[in-house]
Amino acid sequence: MTNLDWGVLIFYFIFTIGLGVIIGKKTTDISDFFSGGREFKWWAIGLSVMATQISAITFIGAPGWAYEQGLKPLVLNLNIPIVMWILSATFIPFFYNLEIISVYEYIEKRFGKKMRLLLVFTYIIKMLVVVGSIVYVPSLILSKITGLSINTTIALIVIVSIFYTVLGGIQTVIWTDVFQMLALWVGIVISVITVFKVTPYSLSEIFEISKESGKLMSLDFNTNLKAANTFWAGIFGGGILHIAYFGVDQTQVQRVLTAKSLDNTKYSLWFSGVFSVVQMFLFLIIGVVLFVFYKGQTFNNANEVYIKFALEEIPKGYLGVIIAAVFAATMSSIDSSLNSMTTVFMKDIYEVHFQKKIKTLSEIDVTRIITGIFGILIAYFAFNVSASNSSVLEIISKYGSYLLGAMLGVFSLGMFTIKADERGVLIGFILGILGTAIISYNFNIFWMWNNLVGFLITIIVGYLLSFSDRSYREEKRRYIMKKMYFEKSSSILLIYFIFLVLVLYFLQ
Repeated sequence: MTNLDWGVLIFYFIFTIGLGVIIGKKTTDISDFFSGGREFKWWAIGLSVMATQISAITFIGAPGWAYEQGLKPLVLNLNIPIVMWILSATFIPFFYNLEIISVYEYIEKRFGKKMRLLLVFTYIIKMLVVVGSIVYVPSLILSKITGLSINTTIALIVIVSIFYTVLGGIQTVIWTDVFQMLALWVGIVISVITVFKVTPYSLSEIFEISKESGKLMSLDFNTNLKAANTFWAGIFGGGILHIAYFGVDQTQVQRVLTAKSLDNTKYSLWFSGVFSVVQMFLFLIIGVVLFVFYKGQTFNNANEVYIKFALEEIPKGYLGVIIAAVFAATMSSIDSSLNSMTTVFMKDIYEVHFQKKIKTLSEIDVTRIITGIFGILIAYFAFNVSASNSSVLEIISKYGSYLLGAMLGVFSLGMFTIKADERGVLIGFILGILGTAIISYNFNIFWMWNNLVGFLITIIVGYLLSFSDRSYREEKRRYIMKKMYFEKSSSILLIYFIFLVLVLYFLQ
């Protein structure tokens, strides 16, 4: 890296920290720390949702994924317009009208404390492993560039993220995410322009070579459950994954609940539903063109493809922007996770079990201390990932697929059925996770299907083993979804989905 590149990177860190300090001065109330006063507009929330979804693993790993498999991985994101259409009319309006901060508050109201605690601990453990894995990739890149150890770079990323998240809570998270999302898009544009510019072929020649190599094949209608990245796995397995991720995962739901109005929550989801697919498509196109540029050269690790390209081909000064974009992608995931884990801990554990016993510290001080502790735990998990030889993408994808379907099953039983009770749902949730792991291991199905398997097991077992009486059902009836908010204007997402499928079909 040149001095200009370092200057760009340093400016990015200074700006991010400065933004956190400015916003942090305005955050003196615990409600502002968790919900931002419910004053955010749709475009800020939409950008924050997208920033949280995209990590450095996507920025670096997606081009490498496409280098090996072409556009086929796009099916994982192809379902997002349909998912956002469903969520904008069901889960999100339901939570917004309940005026809750943690989605697990609803679980206690509907089922009880045991189910709430079980989901809280599952969520926190999942996030520590996932975010710890996310931190590893940019740390590896910076380590190669600077000569610093991986552990030193992990510490640097986590400390900066802790600092500005502790200051301002969800307000700092959303506004820094907006800035980081813009930095990420600049990085994508620079990468796309550069890869086409340095590849010694015309656009039509790149297209023909990619097509002949099978890299433009994105829609595989194979019904074999063992086949990777099929259309059906993406729509059904990936669809359940994203409904769970965007609809009942605290990390994403919390920022949507900061919206100024119910309409703003819907617009933020529609915005994300449109641009998330475009964003992933551009990442994959970079990988496809890199396959042409490197003439199909074999790499030891798919992540090395984009790293090699960035270090050798990105012009001076622009490399600093790319590295800043990688950090932006990482830190937007870390800050969101830190704030959400802290929210869950404070609302679902501290306020319920410890608040009356601890009188020496204010709630805002305890919140900031807990945020710092979670940051340290994330760094610890990242250190362990760096010592592992396993694929980071594989760790995240497979681990999450065992849990998300079962978690969605619990919320679905609560919101859409009156019969479900705590005992039945508790058993269904546990068997959903265990059953998914057993079926996946013994039948070797593609990991996307794990989400659907866990969802179905939890729904079926949880419903059949619930024996609630009439008085219980009447008491819980107020926590059942009574109205869906499907609007004619939201049908544009379905039209958009059909348009995407047709474009991909003719492209291949």
